[in-house]
Amino acid sequence: SMREFDITSYINGKELRNGLKTIGFDLVVIDFYLGQNKNGVEWIQYLKESKLIKPSTGIVFLTSDRLPQTISQILDIHPDVLIIKPFTIKTLHTSISHYLSVRSKIKPALEYLDNEQPEKALKLINNALQGTLSKRERADFIKLKGRLLIGERRYTEARILYQAALERSSNVLWAHWGLIKSEFLSGQWRHCQNMLDSLINDQLNKDKAYEWMACVEIGKENYASAEKILDNIKENDLTIPATKLKVLAYKMQNRSDEAIRLLEKKRQSNVTTKERFDEFTIELARY
Repeated sequence: SMREFDITSYINGKELRNGLKTIGFDLVVIDFYLGQNKNGVEWIQYLKESKLIKPSTGIVFLTSDRLPQTISQILDIHPDVLIIKPFTIKTLHTSISHYLSVRSKIKPALEYLDNEQPEKALKLINNALQGTLSKRERADFIKLKGRLLIGERRYTEARILYQAALERSSNVLWAHWGLIKSEFLSGQWRHCQNMLDSLINDQLNKDKAYEWMACVEIGKENYASAEKILDNIKENDLTIPATKLKVLAYKMQNRSDEAIRLLEKKRQSNVTTKERFDEFTIELARY
């Protein structure tokens, strides 16, 4: 059984934000849907940017939504655990027990990251990978190493790491995304494009793959091509980053009317979701 914990519950993201200002949590369990405000992914991104969630804070995501655009948003922020509802207490217990088991081994590396010492964290991870780890523990250490290498702009090393993971098992989702990200950031457009093409057939990743493909085309200044790629995502399903990409594609083709129309539409469709409405309002004002 798991040891005892001090547990605090919050009814929304704002309360969680206020709680994080005074309490350093080891683990945050959050749902994707949080009522009328930001969704769970948007809150986690905001809290990380605000440094209220540290690298050592574990993230467990819960969701009943199996839609591709929801799952891909969650996976893109690298949660430690993703649990699909409905779930049993046994599933929750097993998932969190595994996370805590790995955390006890990986914690020194996470503490180095909290103190902004990534090189020391990498050294510790490399030493651990030379030792005896279970298959799941090894995967978690490799995941963390890949994210660190990308954060340190060591894209070639990250690419080799993810390729090796995929050679061992070709259906590892985090390794696909890591490889795409390292190819994209190092300017390996063609390789990145080929990998994204293969993900288009996977419903789970489709919208996020289109978003990355549009990034690749914008990086090459192919704005018309980026626009066509983003046309594959329904306007109602465009995330805020995908909307910004499409607006940029319109802007660079001198089609301001369409850019403004899209921002207005996204703004009005989120009129009951205050934070998202405000963000689209700001984007429209900037434009």
